[in-house]
Amino acid sequence: LLPLNAVFRAAEAMYVQLKDPLAALRPMPDSDQGTLERCLAFLDRAQLLVETEAVFSSNETLEDVAAADIKYVLIPFYQGQLLSYCNDLNKRAGRLEA
Repeated sequence: LLPLNAVFRAAEAMYVQLKDPLAALRPMPDSDQGTLERCLAFLDRAQLLVETEAVFSSNETLEDVAAADIKYVLIPFYQGQLLSYCNDLNKRAGRLEA
Protein backbone atom coordinates (compact mmCIF):
# COMPACT_ATOMS: atom_id res chain seq x y z
CA LEU A 1 0.00 0.00 0.00
CA LEU A 2 1.15 3.46 -0.86
CA PRO A 3 1.70 6.09 1.84
CA LEU A 4 -0.60 9.11 2.01
CA ASN A 5 1.78 11.49 0.26
CA ALA A 6 2.25 9.11 -2.70
CA VAL A 7 -1.51 8.54 -3.04
CA PHE A 8 -2.18 12.27 -2.92
CA ARG A 9 0.55 13.08 -5.44
CA ALA A 10 -0.76 10.44 -7.87
CA ALA A 11 -4.29 11.85 -7.54
CA GLU A 12 -3.04 15.39 -7.96
CA ALA A 13 -1.13 14.45 -11.13
CA MET A 14 -4.28 12.89 -12.62
CA TYR A 15 -6.31 15.93 -11.55
CA VAL A 16 -3.91 18.29 -13.32
CA GLN A 17 -4.06 16.09 -16.43
CA LEU A 18 -7.87 16.26 -16.43
CA LYS A 19 -8.26 19.88 -15.41
CA ASP A 20 -9.38 22.05 -18.27
CA PRO A 21 -10.65 25.59 -17.80
CA LEU A 22 -13.45 24.92 -20.28
CA ALA A 23 -14.36 21.46 -18.96
CA ALA A 24 -17.34 22.73 -17.01
CA LEU A 25 -18.80 24.11 -20.24
CA ARG A 26 -18.81 20.76 -22.08
CA PRO A 27 -19.00 17.06 -21.26
CA MET A 28 -15.71 15.31 -20.60
CA PRO A 29 -14.76 12.90 -23.39
CA ASP A 30 -15.51 9.25 -22.62
CA SER A 31 -11.81 8.50 -23.08
CA ASP A 32 -11.07 10.59 -19.96
CA GLN A 33 -13.81 9.07 -17.79
CA GLY A 34 -11.57 6.15 -16.77
CA THR A 35 -8.86 8.53 -15.60
CA LEU A 36 -11.49 10.55 -13.77
CA GLU A 37 -12.72 7.43 -11.95
CA ARG A 38 -9.15 6.42 -11.03
CA CYS A 39 -8.43 9.91 -9.77
CA LEU A 40 -11.59 9.89 -7.63
CA ALA A 41 -10.59 6.48 -6.24
CA PHE A 42 -7.13 7.82 -5.32
CA LEU A 43 -8.70 10.87 -3.69
CA ASP A 44 -11.09 8.63 -1.73
CA ARG A 45 -8.10 6.60 -0.55
CA ALA A 46 -6.18 9.76 0.37
CA GLN A 47 -9.16 11.07 2.37
CA LEU A 48 -9.44 7.74 4.19
CA LEU A 49 -5.73 7.86 5.04
CA VAL A 50 -6.04 11.46 6.28
CA GLU A 51 -8.83 10.35 8.60
CA THR A 52 -7.14 7.08 9.66
CA GLU A 53 -3.82 8.78 10.37
CA ALA A 54 -5.61 11.68 12.12
CA VAL A 55 -3.66 14.22 10.09
CA PHE A 56 -6.06 16.90 11.26
CA SER A 57 -7.50 17.02 14.75
CA SER A 58 -10.57 18.91 15.91
CA ASN A 59 -8.56 20.49 18.73
CA GLU A 60 -5.80 21.82 16.45
CA THR A 61 -5.48 25.36 15.25
CA LEU A 62 -4.02 26.30 11.88
CA GLU A 63 -0.68 26.96 13.56
CA ASP A 64 -0.62 23.36 14.85
CA VAL A 65 -0.98 21.80 11.40
CA ALA A 66 2.28 20.81 9.74
CA ALA A 67 2.94 22.90 6.63
CA ALA A 68 3.46 19.72 4.60
CA ASP A 69 -0.04 18.51 5.54
CA ILE A 70 -1.99 21.61 4.53
CA LYS A 71 -2.26 20.32 0.94
CA TYR A 72 -4.62 17.56 2.12
CA VAL A 73 -7.28 20.22 2.75
CA LEU A 74 -7.62 20.29 -1.06
CA ILE A 75 -8.96 16.71 -1.27
CA PRO A 76 -12.68 17.62 -0.99
CA PHE A 77 -12.17 20.49 -3.47
CA TYR A 78 -10.55 18.16 -6.02
CA GLN A 79 -13.35 15.63 -5.52
CA GLY A 80 -16.01 18.27 -6.10
CA GLN A 81 -14.32 19.58 -9.21
CA LEU A 82 -13.97 16.11 -10.69
CA LEU A 83 -17.58 15.23 -9.93
CA SER A 84 -18.67 18.23 -11.98
CA TYR A 85 -16.91 16.59 -14.97
CA CYS A 86 -18.59 13.20 -14.50
CA ASN A 87 -20.84 12.42 -17.51
CA ASP A 88 -22.88 9.79 -15.64
CA LEU A 89 -25.37 11.79 -13.57
CA ASN A 90 -26.40 8.72 -11.55
CA LYS A 91 -22.77 8.15 -10.53
CA ARG A 92 -22.41 11.79 -9.66
CA ALA A 93 -25.57 11.77 -7.53
CA GLY A 94 -24.50 8.53 -5.79
CA ARG A 95 -21.14 9.98 -4.82
CA LEU A 96 -22.70 13.19 -3.58
CA GLU A 97 -25.13 11.26 -1.38
CA ALA A 98 -22.31 9.20 0.16
